[in-house]
Amino acid sequence: MLVPAPTLRLLKDYSHEDFFCLFLSNGHSHSQMHGYDWMCGIGISNSYTDSEAEKLLRQGTGKWIFGHVNFEWNNPHVHPDTERFEKKFFSRICFTEPEMVLAGNGSDLFVLKGNLREPVPRKLQETEMFPSVFPAFPDEENYKASFEEVYRHLLRGDAYELNLCLHAGGRARPDPVALFLELNARSAAPHAVYYKQGDTCCLGASPERFVKKEGQRLETSPIKGTAPRFSNKEEDRSAREKLQHDPKEIKENVMVADLSRNDLSKVASRGSVQVKQLCSIESYAQVHQMVSTICCELPEEKDLLEVWRAVFPMASMTGMPKKKVLEIISRIETAPRNLYSGSIARIDPEGNMDSLVVIRSLLYNLASGEISCSAGSAITDMSRAADEYLECRLKAEAMLRVLANTGLFPKFDPPKK
Repeated sequence: MLVPAPTLRLLKDYSHEDFFCLFLSNGHSHSQMHGYDWMCGIGISNSYTDSEAEKLLRQGTGKWIFGHVNFEWNNPHVHPDTERFEKKFFSRICFTEPEMVLAGNGSDLFVLKGNLREPVPRKLQETEMFPSVFPAFPDEENYKASFEEVYRHLLRGDAYELNLCLHAGGRARPDPVALFLELNARSAAPHAVYYKQGDTCCLGASPERFVKKEGQRLETSPIKGTAPRFSNKEEDRSAREKLQHDPKEIKENVMVADLSRNDLSKVASRGSVQVKQLCSIESYAQVHQMVSTICCELPEEKDLLEVWRAVFPMASMTGMPKKKVLEIISRIETAPRNLYSGSIARIDPEGNMDSLVVIRSLLYNLASGEISCSAGSAITDMSRAADEYLECRLKAEAMLRVLANTGLFPKFDPPKK
């Protein structure tokens, strides 16, 4: 998928500024906002963190707002390394009022806020020299130990489904724009994002919408169920059909759809929660995915902060029951998730919102060179460790190939499909 020419210019000229957020739909009409293929916020008029960010969501501003919420926000159980990772990568919650908001379709560019000013000059800094270090993706034996611990919880009835993630981290200084463009070329995801706040970037190729608010209508589209793509058309069609009828994948997706329905019911108008689609298949460059869509009407008296508290962390990246699952995740996973499994959102002056689930994404601290890469899958009593590990590897494949192609990291050894 070719990146539209205006967004290439914006990435080249403005992505080094203190705040830069580009949402890119890659031609997927269902992920557009206000009918635009892409939208970008640049520069900082105001920035809100912690309680001020929550106050902003509660009261609204009548302005354009872009920002993030990481996995540990509104989460009663956090990993012991959470604060250290927040210093490396992203704070728990931050929303920014950009100086400029731009959007476009194809080669057309529209200024929605501010004026398209000259870019701020890049700062020339001395950079610390260090060898590039990026350990191999966690091996299957280590994953199996975590899987078996989760499985014991399932057998005891502590949980019915749990999303278990693998984390890898390293250090190098590749060009973030080049990383994003190659990741986007490989994935062409409907919710691609280049999100920079201060020295930290999220380079994302997410296929998953979190919550969209249009007027008083809320909609969420959790993904659960994955199958690989194949270059051979017959093999690819067979993989898609197998996913569509796989009882294990259907069970996972139905559980997550039910959890999403329950989350929305906490803020929905009485009787308005509906399952718009259940276990549909969407195909992307790397994988086929099973997607459900749940919607409801939001009462006038409910604000965005109430919405976020009701539905976050998202159903697709946690499990059932959510509170117990969050406690298990904090003990078993090897690192905090930070912005991975969190969300990046944009809110317009009328209070409409769209947000994505941060998956298939790299977190990159430009100052320290630290890079984080994660992938996960849902575990139920029908899961097998080898299959779930393979699914994690498939989801990480585009990110690991992009990192390997910089020449700074080890050559990527793809999983056997």
